[in-house]
Amino acid sequence: MERTIGNLVEEIRQPSNPYANLGRRAIRRAQINALKAIIPSLDPDTSKPSIPRWSKDIGGGYVLLKSHERSRHAATALESRTICNYLQHHYPQSPEFNYFDATGIFRLHRWARLQLLNLQSNRSMFATREWRPNARRARNVKLLLDSKIQFGAVHFFFEIQPIEGSHQQVPLALISLYSPPNKNLLQLSSEVVYSCQYRGEDSLCVVSVTAIQAVVAMVPHTIDEENCFFMFKQPGMDVAYRGGFLVDENEELEEQLG
Repeated sequence: MERTIGNLVEEIRQPSNPYANLGRRAIRRAQINALKAIIPSLDPDTSKPSIPRWSKDIGGGYVLLKSHERSRHAATALESRTICNYLQHHYPQSPEFNYFDATGIFRLHRWARLQLLNLQSNRSMFATREWRPNARRARNVKLLLDSKIQFGAVHFFFEIQPIEGSHQQVPLALISLYSPPNKNLLQLSSEVVYSCQYRGEDSLCVVSVTAIQAVVAMVPHTIDEENCFFMFKQPGMDVAYRGGFLVDENEELEEQLG
């Protein structure tokens, strides 16, 4: 809104009668927008991609967003073991097993962010280099796993090749799941307050990115002297998607990755 007001003020050319001139410029802007909506070919921006550079459309309305590691980097021992268990259970023929070294450490390309179906930008701990829960970061998500709603903090996103010779990559996310919500508090609040505990790497799991439903906030609070987090749906997360084009943020992180 502020940008639109600024643009309209810049177009004023009659200081003696500014409000009438401002109203006329706004009417003309609305008329032009209506024409572009009726005849899209009049808009030169229609041929521009709707996703930023260096992103990857993985289908289904999901888009992997930078930053992205250009070469494979080693995961931690626990992360590698979690990924290995997932591959053995779901993709036993995957050539990704070749990227485990003799000590069981897995090397992979990590992605920092993911655009969801609702156009929310889901960050990860890898995106900000802060490996702890933080209510102010858009790294906490609502998941649908085994027909149950759960909450988790995203460590990073990555892709694997399901079988040898396949050109189709499977997008996945490494997530630390929060504990199930406090039943007593959930019942007393008429199933409004979902209060969970952060379990860190003790609850690491690999999930498909399609299991991620939305970005949520996990706000810290205390119950019986225990540190907990209650879920709060973040409003207005679609503000990063303006005018039909996704805002490209964190440009400086691209230069930091090797």
